[in-house]
Amino acid sequence: MRSVSSEFLSGLHIRPSHRIIAVVGSGGKTSLIWRLTEELVQAGKKVAVTTTTHMAMEKERPFALDGEGAEALIFKHGYVLVASIDIQKKKLSSLPYEKLKKLSELCDVLLIEADGARKKPFKIPMEWEPVIPDFTDLVIAVCGLDSLGKSIKEAAYCPRETALFLGKKETDIICPQDMIKAVSSRDGLLKGVGEREYRVYLNKMDTVKERETLNKIRRELSDMGVQVFCGSLREKKKNTAWIMLAAGNSRRFGANKLLYEIEGSPMYQRTLSCLFKAQKEVLKKTGIFCPVTVVTQYKEVGETAEKMGAKVCYNPHPEEGISSSLKIGLKENKEADACLFTVADQPWLTWESVMGLLEVFWESEKGMACMQNGEKKGNPCIFSRKYYEKLFSLTGDVGGKKILNAHPTDIVVYQTKGERELEDIDYMDNREIKKRGERH
Repeated sequence: MRSVSSEFLSGLHIRPSHRIIAVVGSGGKTSLIWRLTEELVQAGKKVAVTTTTHMAMEKERPFALDGEGAEALIFKHGYVLVASIDIQKKKLSSLPYEKLKKLSELCDVLLIEADGARKKPFKIPMEWEPVIPDFTDLVIAVCGLDSLGKSIKEAAYCPRETALFLGKKETDIICPQDMIKAVSSRDGLLKGVGEREYRVYLNKMDTVKERETLNKIRRELSDMGVQVFCGSLREKKKNTAWIMLAAGNSRRFGANKLLYEIEGSPMYQRTLSCLFKAQKEVLKKTGIFCPVTVVTQYKEVGETAEKMGAKVCYNPHPEEGISSSLKIGLKENKEADACLFTVADQPWLTWESVMGLLEVFWESEKGMACMQNGEKKGNPCIFSRKYYEKLFSLTGDVGGKKILNAHPTDIVVYQTKGERELEDIDYMDNREIKKRGERH
């Protein structure tokens, strides 16, 4: 696992006596559980993660179905995900009580996702929720600060019941007082806690522009005796570098396809112009500048890219495959929080889609992002810093797709408006290129 600070263990005042921890609420439960897992393992603790309701499958995690082999996986990895499988819902499901109790004896800390929220940032538990085991030591309630300012209908799990609880209409806006009531009421997220210790984690504090709003929530909860911690589980991502790979030999095309003109412009220039248009719009909308790097073996491509404003890196060994260009671009931008990679032979890519991909990545808690049309995924792709080591380990004509496939649950996708945006040009076919250009 990656190296992390103990920010969340400290902020939530988690002590050695807190062996069984149930996490309820909405707006980041699963992300918090995995962050706590990382911090606990780094502190030398053996950790098991499970659910008493349902939980998304995590294919890249060490997994013990129904607890079989859990002890060996904990010994090997320091942690294990343990659950049954609900085949109909295609989700992980709860263990029988006896197995859950036995699991708690195999580890130093058992983290339990004890609630569901269908990815909504605000919730009030329903009649059957939450499912907190009777041997739980600590309950942590999670609530997403990004729900503030949104309507109940938009942001809440079960909007009708939430509106009734708050004494509002579904179209009304969620305000700080609603959040305070939700996390401090015995009919809210305090439900089922009883005499156990209780913490509140307010996630996505980076979405709150007025710091006084946070201070007000903290003060009022503190006055009620509720320990609250505000933070963000999102990685720092907004320092994102854009890298265009333009060093291929075009063997299948029969000529340097990057110089092939489509609608009067060389193919690579169309992609580069798209990136610079997106760069301009991102800067105008967010104030964030995303530098563009071009990796190529061609002097003409490099000189033009420099004139357009790109940093140019030359690949002296393009015959080593796309991984060689990818690593050259990454090395140049290794200080960035994330890197967006695209290819130069995708002439119908639009700046709107590049900007959309960047926005969904920034807004998500995922470590990677890619374009998608229907079920088909494609470039550009974005990788956060935690995947740099894996990218540097690639060899030959293998790109980032290998890493995307290995970590499918850590990807957010942006749906393009049309399938043509994901098309790249590999073969010389004048009639087809002309026809596509006219359609575009």
